[in-house]
Amino acid sequence: MIKKLAVLSVYTVISTVIMTSHQAIAATGTAKINYVVNDTNFYPIPSVPQPAKGQSYVDPLFNTQITRITDSITEVPRIASTGKSGYAQPGYPKHDIENADGTKLLVQSYASGSSAWHIYNATPPYNKIKEIPIKYVGWGSPIDARWDAKDPNVLYYQWKKTMWKYNVVTDENIALHDFGKDFPAVAGTNYPSCSQTMQEEGKPSDDSRYWAFNIRCYDPSKNPTWFDVAKVVYDKDFYEKDKGKIISSITPDNPIWQDAGFVSMSPSGKYVWTGDVHRIYDRNFTTRRDLGCANHADITYDSGGKEVVVCGQRYYKGGYTDLGTWLKMVDIETGESNWLAPMGSGGYHISGLSRQKPGWAVVSTYTPNFPSAPTKWADQSIYMVRLKRMANTPDNLNHAPVWRVANTRSERKSYSDDPFAKINKRGTKIFFGSNWGTPYSSGGKYDLYQINLPDSWYVDLNAY
Repeated sequence: MIKKLAVLSVYTVISTVIMTSHQAIAATGTAKINYVVNDTNFYPIPSVPQPAKGQSYVDPLFNTQITRITDSITEVPRIASTGKSGYAQPGYPKHDIENADGTKLLVQSYASGSSAWHIYNATPPYNKIKEIPIKYVGWGSPIDARWDAKDPNVLYYQWKKTMWKYNVVTDENIALHDFGKDFPAVAGTNYPSCSQTMQEEGKPSDDSRYWAFNIRCYDPSKNPTWFDVAKVVYDKDFYEKDKGKIISSITPDNPIWQDAGFVSMSPSGKYVWTGDVHRIYDRNFTTRRDLGCANHADITYDSGGKEVVVCGQRYYKGGYTDLGTWLKMVDIETGESNWLAPMGSGGYHISGLSRQKPGWAVVSTYTPNFPSAPTKWADQSIYMVRLKRMANTPDNLNHAPVWRVANTRSERKSYSDDPFAKINKRGTKIFFGSNWGTPYSSGGKYDLYQINLPDSWYVDLNAY
């Protein structure tokens, strides 16, 4: 559907697959559908019965096919302290849920008596294969688990000061590096007790070689008792495969040091990204660039192949005209900013994981808070924005393409209800979570869903 950009007469090659009036036309499998593009009208969200595990439905507004992957009430252990069960989450939107060959999924949960880290089959019947053994990772710990870029059976995770390599098929568990030796306690004491963390949001370089960590310490005699003593870059393969070392670091006494809520490598491995006030360091921590944006964001490639941080920010056109919250991207090498498109919501997550189909980012929104009902086009929704540099100053009638993909059907009462939508590396699927209208804290069950993107979407929509 085209409401804001008059492009049908220019891009006639795709005029047959883009709607010219609002109607719902079902997709067959992942065949071409009628896309809803650049339409910022609000449409009430139709009621749809929750599908059974493994079953699919077609979003009645946006025509995409959506499949339920989990049955969390039966597949995830109960939380002993609350008696609650039924929570299966895709994980933070910045890192992959799929393994290297797309055959397995890493699903997170709240659970007792288990690690809360689950391995699922990524194809029907979407069965839970196993849990990462509790003897390796404890119960419900923030282990920063990440799939290997090439080996579909390998996960890396952080546990008790050590970086581990875990084979999900054989249960082989190998210690790669003990960061406690790099940051030991004071002689004769147990403190400070320091370990490495990406604080849930970080990820390695796309080849799984370079890893950025905050070194976070605990000392009960200090105020505050928790504090950061360094940021480091670890080269996993410095000597040879899986024989690595810390190759660079920065400490708080350095003039370019800034505290950070998370640390991450850039996709190329050349830069370190920190947030939630977003900054870029070179890999050796000799320079720092402040990107001028904050809050939820992701790092990815734009349509021209440049590494960019994609974030949301209030946009004042000409410095005065308030156009609301917009998505923008910042070139991490030059600092150049490009305003992309209106977001329509102040509560959102961003995912830029698609590498085989680069130049697009996924936005998922979690506003309004329960019990308020949706009233804006972007409420409780998932959409994609093309990371296309705009030649002129954009406005509400002239901006990058926005493809409305689905409604989340998730009512937000707490952070646990966020959809956390993330796209896979192949650009073929978007994964998200939903409580299907009942907040988790109110007894709802939160499950994992998969949007099956049309086979030709990248060609169709890149015609803009």
